Amino acid sequence: MAALPGRLRGVCAGTHGPEPDGGDGRADDHAGQHRETYRQQDHAACMECRLMRSVRVLIAGAGPCGLGAALELLDAEPGGTADFLLVDPGSTPGGWAQSRTTAQGFTFDFGGHVLFPHKHYARFAELLRGLPLEWASSVPERGVDVDGCFLPYPAQRNLHRLPLHRLVRAIASVLLHRFRTRGTGGAQAEEQAHVRGAADGNMGRYLQTRFGHYVTKLLMQPLNQKQWAHQPAQLTDVWARHRSGSTVRNVADMDMGRMLRNLLAGTDDLGWTPETKVTYPAKGGSGAIWSAIARAIPDENIQLGTHIVSISLEDKTALLSTGETVQWEQLISTMPLDMLLRSIPERKEFRAKADQLVKARSRLFGFGVRGSMPHAYAGLHSCQVTSAEMPFWRVNFPMTVAEGNGPEGCYSVLCEVSEPGSVPARSAEALRAEVQQSLVRMGLLGKANTEVISTWEYTIEHGYPVPFLGRDTLLSEVQPLLESAGVYSRGRFGAWRYEISNQDHAYMQGVEVVRRILYRIPEETYGNAGAVNEAVAEQKVMKNFATAVRESVKSPVRVSAG
Repeated sequence: MAALPGRLRGVCAGTHGPEPDGGDGRADDHAGQHRETYRQQDHAACMECRLMRSVRVLIAGAGPCGLGAALELLDAEPGGTADFLLVDPGSTPGGWAQSRTTAQGFTFDFGGHVLFPHKHYARFAELLRGLPLEWASSVPERGVDVDGCFLPYPAQRNLHRLPLHRLVRAIASVLLHRFRTRGTGGAQAEEQAHVRGAADGNMGRYLQTRFGHYVTKLLMQPLNQKQWAHQPAQLTDVWARHRSGSTVRNVADMDMGRMLRNLLAGTDDLGWTPETKVTYPAKGGSGAIWSAIARAIPDENIQLGTHIVSISLEDKTALLSTGETVQWEQLISTMPLDMLLRSIPERKEFRAKADQLVKARSRLFGFGVRGSMPHAYAGLHSCQVTSAEMPFWRVNFPMTVAEGNGPEGCYSVLCEVSEPGSVPARSAEALRAEVQQSLVRMGLLGKANTEVISTWEYTIEHGYPVPFLGRDTLLSEVQPLLESAGVYSRGRFGAWRYEISNQDHAYMQGVEVVRRILYRIPEETYGNAGAVNEAVAEQKVMKNFATAVRESVKSPVRVSAG
């Protein structure tokens, strides 16, 4: 019994149901026999009884959020036995931050992941410094391909790189738009309206207000439509105002005077400087971080290859895919919110709410290439693509982020394709062919003295939590109902808020919700994205962080939640 988390009790599955010990000890003996069967074999071997495990906290999902919650619970019981169980359907921890390595030695993340710890999350940076990992650091250079023309990121601040005929139209369009809207206050008036809660939050309108018709049509609409697999007019603009993963807003504003100065001087307006560093595992991809963290969790507190089948809010129980039932006092769910709602059959109204949540499917295509990286892409972490003729919205270069992501003398390419989650996935064969043809057009494949020696494909049904119109209203209806029953839905898809879905955001959501449960300390990240994202890591902070993690390799410390 001591080796199992929480408390166990035997429940007879016969017609007489649960029986207390009548004085002769038979009921206790009966339960004890089956507990022994569980220890020696597995739960499926218990044919006559169900074992109900009772824990204070059940955690669904071993991604950054679930692992953050688990470490915080362990930290709350130093030297003791933490009363929680963490379950995850996968065989590897990490959730959406996992990585895979091909037989040929190329490592691909589940998308383009970088570590950009916000200054608000010094705790997360401290955790990373304590990991027994080697680190690589690099400047996060990014770009945008506009029909074969390369613009540094953010593209809207580097319009001087456009061909002359497009540059003239872009500048004329922006000037005309600013002239027409000067009497109404334009973007500034809309910003003030949002502060008052009066604007409609339409992403399409947001783009038109800030960039005018031509720049929106050329750059901003295709970039957003391809990423989200939905029209900008279907999205809220709340996420665009935050600095989720860099020093600039998710959709950076465009200063006209600054743009004209850059044009005259021929100067790029970059989202980074040579001192801006991001740090990443030297080997193993981003998944190496979460695998290392998961090793700090005792075996009795984590159960991989197991998912929640159904939940009863009335009984506070969860039926697991193993057939086991777990009784919980508090449930921290990092599974996608729509899946969570559908797993609660006693609340039929939840199904309709689940159907309203909008997601984008991610189709990932990785290529390991023997040869040298084409010069035009050397040093880039990623490149977004506007062309509707190319299926992917972003191309990532894993070996630029860390050379250990592939063999020496090679480079790698990871393409991200977004599809509406509400429609069937496209044929893998047809999509793969389109991806390869597009990479050839971009000069990333098919060059002389290069050869594709490894490929990798993966589909993530819940790829992006789409910030659809009405999202916040729906969440404000659903989350309080869940929390009143002791269920906290957090993490990338648990919270369903893209603006707080980075790895550090998700990890701290887990930490903070445990503090709320144990100590009634209000959460800082969930529901407060503006504050945590405005406290974005400054260049000096990032430089110090990169130095610190390199130094930590010399004397790695034990993983700790504190």
